[in-house]
Order: sequence, then C-alpha cells, then structure tokens
Amino acid sequence: MLELKGNTAPYVQYAYARCRSIFRKGQVEEALVPGYIILPTHVAERLLVIKLMQFPRIIATVGDTLLPHTLLNFVYELAALYHPFQEACPVLTAEDEATRHSRLAICLLISKTLKLGLGLCGMDVVEKM
Repeated sequence: MLELKGNTAPYVQYAYARCRSIFRKGQVEEALVPGYIILPTHVAERLLVIKLMQFPRIIATVGDTLLPHTLLNFVYELAALYHPFQEACPVLTAEDEATRHSRLAICLLISKTLKLGLGLCGMDVVEKM
C-alpha cells in the first residue's frame, strides 16, 4: 500500500493529481490560464504564491550544492500547502470570475512546479490516483 500522507512521493503525486483534476472537471482550456491575473486574497492562496516564488532560488541552491533533498523538501512543502488551499478555496465554484481565474492560475503553477520538481529528481507524475 502506498502512503498518501506525510513526506512521500505518492503524497506529492496525489497533490499533483488533485490539482490536475480541477482542469478536467471544469473542462478548462489550459492555454488561456497563463494570461489570468493572480489575486491572492485568502491566506492559503498567499502562502502558496510565496512558496511558488521560492522555486527559482531552490533550483539555484540545488545546482550550487548538489543536494537534491532540498528540492524534494520544497515539493513536499508545496504539496502540503496545496491540500489546505483546495479545502478552503473553491476553484471551479469560486464566488466570482476574477477569483476563479486567479485560483486556476495558481493551480496551473502548482501543477507545473510539482511536475518539474519531481521530474528533476527522476520521478514521474500521474494524472489520476
């Protein structure tokens, strides 16, 4: 049995799969999302945006130190922040279009960051779990 809680690869993959499911369920045209403006109003959104902004520095640190666990810790922390966000911040049923677009943009950035982070460590992601 795979452990879906705690600092494990399946936990991070589950966050990715949950994030991607929003796009499938909402039939969102992903190509439009990068043009959406991110307006983090909820604390869970702000925490995710702050964490996402750390990604370039983490990549540089891993390149300088050759310590890949730094990247693995980052993707775990990002996944750990995503789960409360999904519980507290409805994406597809957000209160208005601007909030929906903002949250879709955050979800797209999270999924791309998790996929890249895991990929750099030699791990694949799964679209469904």
